[in-house]
Amino acid sequence: MNKKMLIPVIIAGVAIVIIVIIIIALSLSSSKETEPEVMDLSTTQTNNDVAGNSTENQVTDLLAELSEQEVSLYNTAISPYIGTGKTGVDVRSMIDAIIMSNQTNAGTAGKFISVDATAINAEIGKIGESAYSGNSIEYVDGCTSSMQNLKNSINAGSSYDIEATYSASGAITGVIIKEHSTETNTGNETGTETGLTPPATTAGRDELQTSLTTLFTTISENYQTANPGKTSRDLATYIKTDLENANGTIKASLPANYIISNTVLSANTLTFNITIDTVVYRITFNAIDKTLTVE
Repeated sequence: MNKKMLIPVIIAGVAIVIIVIIIIALSLSSSKETEPEVMDLSTTQTNNDVAGNSTENQVTDLLAELSEQEVSLYNTAISPYIGTGKTGVDVRSMIDAIIMSNQTNAGTAGKFISVDATAINAEIGKIGESAYSGNSIEYVDGCTSSMQNLKNSINAGSSYDIEATYSASGAITGVIIKEHSTETNTGNETGTETGLTPPATTAGRDELQTSLTTLFTTISENYQTANPGKTSRDLATYIKTDLENANGTIKASLPANYIISNTVLSANTLTFNITIDTVVYRITFNAIDKTLTVE
């Protein structure tokens, strides 16, 4: 083969090699594009945890962002209805206030107040999830309908006991409605309760609540006047310390037969027992709202 015939053969061979290389490169590129992505489950799990995938975690984070002033304002419309011996009219007004609060805050994650009516109306039961993170307008509207039905079922002439549940920051997350009753069980001397002894009369319990409310309001005002920079948590801690002091202001202000025990501080809420003769009362004081209830 002469040189003139060899040159085209060489050129053709080089061209074939180039074409093969291009085909192989394109094939590898296509393979990478279609290869399924392998998800890093450990990273996904971590991200979910940080985002607060559970309602409980989300609620804790969301309500923790509220300042004391915001918590107090948020609770204002509901706090007056918390306590024992509330009338049916009170309960209806409270439900209206809760509906208004939920509608105002619809779409704001965490700002939802549930109503648990299981004890008085098992068919309706509990309406909504306390401080629900997914309280969309549609969710709130659905709960509003159920709350309206509950309101219509409340007997205006009956008496009810209203309990509140709180977030760690002191914001009201839900209410529990029960029929008013003076019957409770006795507690033991160690402070590990199996219940409470019923007061001799409802009037006696109401009188205790009135006197303690006056006392705690005065103590709170004096403390905040003397310590303007202190928080509600500081106030609750101060009162707890005073309760546990044999020579404290509170014990000195109460009759000698009032025995204080089982003092517990959780966030901004303080609970303790007062035993009067053989009767044991459970006291709950919210340092943000300055509200006090006796059970």
